[in-house]
Amino acid sequence: MAQIRGTAGYNLGSQDRFGAGPGRSDATNDPSPLEQIREQTSKIEDWLDTAADPIKPYIPAVGRFLIVCTFIEDALRIITQWGDQLIYLREYRRIPWGLTHLFLLSNVLAMTTCSTLIIIRKYPEYAVFGLMGVVVTQALGYGLIFDLNFFLRNLSVMGGLLMVLSDSWVRKKFAPAGLPLPAEKDRKMYIQLAGRILLILLFLGFVWSGDWGLIRILVSLFGLVACVMVVVGFKAKWSATLLVIILSVFNLLVNNFWTLHEHHPQKDFAKYDFFQILSIVGGLLLLVNMGPGAYSVDEKKKRNSMDLTHFLTDSPPSVVPLAIKPHFEALTAEQKLYAHHLSRAAFNGSRIILRQVSPESETIYDLILALYGHCKGHWTTLAEQCQISSDNLKYFLEYSAQFLGNLGNYKGFGDSKFIPRCPQETFVDLASKDEKTRSLCEKCIAGIYADEKNPALMHLGFPDKGHMTTYYPDSPNITQSEIAEVDKFTGDKGLLPENTRIRKTLGGNFEILIASGISSPPSSEIDPHESSWTTPSGKTITLIFGDHREEMAKIALHIKQAGKHAANTTQKSMMDAYARSFGTGSLLAFKESQKLWVKDVGPAVESNIGFIETYRDPAGVRAEWEGMVATVNLERTRAFKRLVDAAPDMIPKLPWPKAFEKDVFTPPDFTSLEVLSFPSSGIPAGINIPNDDGIRQTHGFKNVSLGNVLSAKAPSEPIPFIRQEDLGVYQTNRDAAFEVQVGIHELLGHGTGKLLQETSPGQFNFDFHNPPTSPITGKPTTTFYKPSETYSALFASISSSYEECRAECVAMALSCDFSILKIFGLGDGSEDLESKAGDVLFASYLSMARAGVAALEFWDPKSGKWGQAHMQARFSILKTFLEAGDDFCKLDFTDENELTDENELSDLTIKLSRAKILTHGRPAVERYLQKLHVYKCTADLFNGKNLYEDMTRVEGEFWTEKVREQVLKKRTPRKVFVQVNTVEDERKVTLREYEPTLEGLIQSWAERDV
Repeated sequence: MAQIRGTAGYNLGSQDRFGAGPGRSDATNDPSPLEQIREQTSKIEDWLDTAADPIKPYIPAVGRFLIVCTFIEDALRIITQWGDQLIYLREYRRIPWGLTHLFLLSNVLAMTTCSTLIIIRKYPEYAVFGLMGVVVTQALGYGLIFDLNFFLRNLSVMGGLLMVLSDSWVRKKFAPAGLPLPAEKDRKMYIQLAGRILLILLFLGFVWSGDWGLIRILVSLFGLVACVMVVVGFKAKWSATLLVIILSVFNLLVNNFWTLHEHHPQKDFAKYDFFQILSIVGGLLLLVNMGPGAYSVDEKKKRNSMDLTHFLTDSPPSVVPLAIKPHFEALTAEQKLYAHHLSRAAFNGSRIILRQVSPESETIYDLILALYGHCKGHWTTLAEQCQISSDNLKYFLEYSAQFLGNLGNYKGFGDSKFIPRCPQETFVDLASKDEKTRSLCEKCIAGIYADEKNPALMHLGFPDKGHMTTYYPDSPNITQSEIAEVDKFTGDKGLLPENTRIRKTLGGNFEILIASGISSPPSSEIDPHESSWTTPSGKTITLIFGDHREEMAKIALHIKQAGKHAANTTQKSMMDAYARSFGTGSLLAFKESQKLWVKDVGPAVESNIGFIETYRDPAGVRAEWEGMVATVNLERTRAFKRLVDAAPDMIPKLPWPKAFEKDVFTPPDFTSLEVLSFPSSGIPAGINIPNDDGIRQTHGFKNVSLGNVLSAKAPSEPIPFIRQEDLGVYQTNRDAAFEVQVGIHELLGHGTGKLLQETSPGQFNFDFHNPPTSPITGKPTTTFYKPSETYSALFASISSSYEECRAECVAMALSCDFSILKIFGLGDGSEDLESKAGDVLFASYLSMARAGVAALEFWDPKSGKWGQAHMQARFSILKTFLEAGDDFCKLDFTDENELTDENELSDLTIKLSRAKILTHGRPAVERYLQKLHVYKCTADLFNGKNLYEDMTRVEGEFWTEKVREQVLKKRTPRKVFVQVNTVEDERKVTLREYEPTLEGLIQSWAERDV
């Protein structure tokens, strides 16, 4: 299979027509001799891959057969020359008469049995070690151990046997009772290395024996170079192929025993040498098939290189509309005005999101909209004027749509960069017809594509790890420990971090940038009432107000306008608190808005706006801007109301004592909404907010399910990893399963639990002298939250994912309760796994297992970093399923004899036992959930972090390479939503809808004018 190396495949990289990065003249410089060699060998490898495609499925079988050829021939020779063998052993080797028979018989049995096992791939470990034993005993028995050629040839044969052993470990089927251990992976790597070294020893014997001539010298030189390349693993497949050719030709020309007379004295020796070389050729064929292994130059280069194919935009992307018109038209004129100004406030924060993603994102945004403005949406005409092919125009539009759908050039769901499929010239040429677009393109073109010298920049993360983040602007040398120190110091001073960014100055001091509409708020409006401090280490920390000032001022203005159309005094007070927060940067004012938001029960227009979720800050404390404006779906809301009413009876069924639960469950407002506007890096299916644990504990929270997000589907969406026999049930019931899961996740997942805390010095919300007993250890708890300490600050970077995992586990546990399924109109409440409710439960567990497999798309093997909180959580739940025992859940694939790199695990599916969900699945989830919950409630960071990092660790070649490779091959494009706009004209608000196409999505953003 041809590979894309560097940027050759898609004209990617940093060549910039405008001079941003290496210019075109750089590309014309003559490459070094080493680069020329690499280029040529790469071309040869690609050609060999292509030429070998038809025979690749058969190479492993041929290799194994050739490896054991010498043993099969030897066994037949012993049988046909039994008398001669006995005479030789008795007369020349002085072995007693009875032992000679035993020696020959045991050798024949071992060689035939073990060779057969290797060919049919059964018990390969026993077979390989059996044949190695034969090699050793024959060397001793026939007295050839000191014959150099014999010794080297047999070591090479052993190398071939080691390749068989390594190949069997590569293909070993996954044992669901436990994950592959690093020790097993290391063992395989060592075996591959040893096999490569031993395989080439034959050539040393070839060099040191025989008469020298010109041909022999040339063959020896070529062979020795190839041998060295095999040993170090540099272009190992190419060099192994060369050795196969050389050895095969040599074997046919030199060891041509079939041309010798029957009684020729060299016939047996030639036959023996012929089949031994066949065995070594078989080992080299296995090396060609599976590669050199981890300890090799090829593998190191592969690890250090960047496969850009995984970062290309989806083609085509899944563009779907957020249908809202009937629900919006049902609103009154005042409600529409309220919704309109909230939408404008929300969307005016779009540029904040762009700046929170990457330095280039805002300029790319301006470029896309400027190009739309230049061509008035007539993209085909512009492409014709610029002589852009239809394919490259399509790729440009796909990139633009996905950029706008994620509000940045990093995936909102996954935090990895995506790059266009078209070459840079497409952007440059499209921008060339207008001075404004040309200038914007010049500024951002390098940032649109990959910086191959800095692969870590393809992922969001801490700057000292080389990753991309703009939560710490202009601070490439700020460290994680410095960030934590600043957060701890300012947190103790009363500064909340959600609307901040940190900048490290050249002098080593720190500026905290606070989002606000004014740059000099009154001291009374500054939350800590101070604006600068000196830390114990002598560093100065200064508050700088006015970050995103223009946007925050517009947001505050529209919030005030919305307040004029509020439905009640609670909404009006909430708008006032919002406006104060966005104007002055006070998060204490924002907390007041959230308390009022919780009190605003059952509004016709629901909204929540601000710096909400902390998923994308690598430190896990700074929040991304988002704004939700939606209308209520009354029919769906009634089902959620019944779930809320049943919650007090459901919470005691969760696997923790009462001491770890809130003293009183405050029923939240739980509504099903239809989204009108939701500017963000990604629209969720459900929300449980506020995130502030203090407000949740004292005032409660709200749950919302976003109906038109849940129901939005792309046509003919593929569903990988589901068995054919389960596909019908899954497709029919996955929507209902997801609705149940989201409902339980938001209400009873995020809505449960009591944080044991010292609320003020000497005051506790639990009996400090008689603390609760941990259900995990059976001993009194010893840890708790200190005054002003929060869960998100303590659990920091894992807090979001950990909490999502806890909520998902609650959903998995309680969805097994048929009385809850009845609330959603599924069954009569009786336990019946074969009923409609049972179908939904099965689909729910199957969906979670599938999500756990698909989660590997969002794990980066180079950094070992997860890029998405929910998917990290779902992978850990998959592991919980797999470890439940008794084949409750396992990954299933065809145990074919001939799997190649291209088709290995290609039919990977999830086999989950419906009958064991209640007996094995639920108990396993509850055991995991209990630990997650208790560690969170008791501020036990040590055990909680160890547990979660262990359950979300991806290791072993099975996961990191084989399963993940199939996930990447079969990934389905994530949806990008086309949202409507609202337009006000003389106090009348109308809805403007757009086609669910690439062009329609871009037009919607262009006409949004933000």
